[in-house]
Amino acid sequence: MTIAFERIWYAVSPEGAGRTLGLSIGVPTEYPDKEWGCEVSIGFLDRTRTIYGIDGWQAVMLGSRFAVQRLSHHVDLGWKFFWAEGDDPVEPEDLVSDALKFVE
Repeated sequence: MTIAFERIWYAVSPEGAGRTLGLSIGVPTEYPDKEWGCEVSIGFLDRTRTIYGIDGWQAVMLGSRFAVQRLSHHVDLGWKFFWAEGDDPVEPEDLVSDALKFVE
C-alpha cells in the first residue's frame, strides 16, 4: 500500500496493555470496472481492507468512516485510544473530525 494519510495513535487494550497503533489510508486507485478503491489499515486491530467509491475522493471519505466504525467497535469491546501515550482519551470520531476542522 502506498500511504496517502497516516495517523499514529496509542491504544490500550481492555486488559490494560498499551502499544502504538498505526492508522493508514492508501492512495486511491482506479479499478478496471471504473470504481476507485483505497486500502484502509487500523494496524494490529484488523486486517487491511479495500474500500470503494465512485471516485478517489469518495473512496477516501468512505475509508475514513470505515476506520471510525472499526475503532468504535473496539471501544465497545473496552479499548481506549489516545493521540499519544499519557494524553487524555480520544473518541474514534476525533480521527475524522480533527481533519474536517480545516475545511470549515
